[in-house]
Amino acid sequence: MCVVSYVPFRDKIIISSNRDETVLREKPTLTQEVINGKTLTFPKDIKGGSWICHDGQQHFMVLLNGAFDRHVRKEPYRKSRGLILIELISSDHPLSAWQNYSLENIEPFTIIYHDKENEMYEWVWDGTAKFSQILDKAKVHCWMSSTLYNRREWAERKATFEAMLEQDFSEKTIDLFHKQCRYKNKKYGWTIESIRTVSHSRASLTKNNIELDYKNLR
Repeated sequence: MCVVSYVPFRDKIIISSNRDETVLREKPTLTQEVINGKTLTFPKDIKGGSWICHDGQQHFMVLLNGAFDRHVRKEPYRKSRGLILIELISSDHPLSAWQNYSLENIEPFTIIYHDKENEMYEWVWDGTAKFSQILDKAKVHCWMSSTLYNRREWAERKATFEAMLEQDFSEKTIDLFHKQCRYKNKKYGWTIESIRTVSHSRASLTKNNIELDYKNLR
């Protein structure tokens, strides 16, 4: 949930996510559940939610911890952010659900949402206000969690990613970038001993299908 990339190819979209988490947290299991009439596929976290999920019909969401800058935690929070992601994507109208959802006493987060109309949104909750924008789905995008990466790290990694793709615009390059971005490779910024990149997820979105490849790395 801490390094996410979006790359549009001619015939598909690849969205990848590294989950940086404490190694003490229980391993999630990839599951498929029917919620509100939708068949959702997601790695289920110990709290019941997830950081990445799809319904097989072009609705896809991925979550990163934090908003624009690193925040000070104010526990206890009302609900897990992973549960909110599941509630949003399982709703009849995710965009309306986001606009109307009360996020009082919820820890800051960022959600990237790709919908069945092929629009892509960035939704941010900074602990006080919501921020929403439609993203250019024809461009490459990259995000890093503000709880573990500062703005300098984010800018440098984004520039590196774009340069790598200029040299070789391929899925192999995406996989290599995410491998290089594993948390143990951090050279500066905020480092937490118990944090590791514990899993890697890659979603392939085509016109009529979504495939999610999920790998535990521990």
